[in-house]
Amino acid sequence: MRITFIGGGNMAEAIISGIKKTNLVYNITVSEPVKSRRTHLLETYQVNVEKNNVIAIQKADLIILAIKPQSFNELSSEICEILSVNQTILSIMAGINLHHISMNLNHHKIVRVMPNTPAQVGKGVAVWTATDSVDSEMLKFIKAIFQSCGLETQVNEEKYIDIATAISGSGPAYVFLFIEALIDAGVKLGLESSLAKKLAIETVLGSAHLASNSTKQPSELRRMVTSPGGTTESGLKTLESHGFNTSIDRAVNSAFNRGIELSKEVK
Repeated sequence: MRITFIGGGNMAEAIISGIKKTNLVYNITVSEPVKSRRTHLLETYQVNVEKNNVIAIQKADLIILAIKPQSFNELSSEICEILSVNQTILSIMAGINLHHISMNLNHHKIVRVMPNTPAQVGKGVAVWTATDSVDSEMLKFIKAIFQSCGLETQVNEEKYIDIATAISGSGPAYVFLFIEALIDAGVKLGLESSLAKKLAIETVLGSAHLASNSTKQPSELRRMVTSPGGTTESGLKTLESHGFNTSIDRAVNSAFNRGIELSKEVK
């Protein structure tokens, strides 16, 4: 299988790293305009590198669009005339729907996926969907790609991709912000920053692992930690009084709505 990435950013690198750890038969080319990135990818992963998109995609079976949504219209005008009917397009662009990709590229074999940054360490989540034109062999291969980066879920309705963008796609940033806040609070109380960081990260890791491996719902696990009149209850009441749940809900909805706006901006 011959794969070309258009764009060699962090998410493309995470996927390449995952593929390299599997027994998948592949030949990878990355089209990347920045020379330092091409050098890094070549030396780190021994992939082919190219700065010309047209040359990069000529022999590809799978073309992965790992670019910013705002760059799609320019790219589509560049490559739409040279795409082969046998090639499959896989987009990781936020907000750009299958119909828009198909219309701009005049192409029908399209997969849309929303991966997330923990794919860099094999702990990613990828939610994806495909048009009916994508053949079963390619679907199987794409499934294997994202299994190499963590968990993957194929959905039948594209609307779930936009929702996943706001939850699992943007979610790591919410978690990192929470970790930052825990560290800052610990330092203000007198902990050394290195210890505060260790406590915060390990607490989030352990809690996520427990939630993942327990048959209990997160709400029940939370109640198990919360003794009446205790320290945890006091902390939770403070979070609730400052609208913690409401803030998360608003953040997810804001990210979701921004994804919809992006789809309109690139038309």
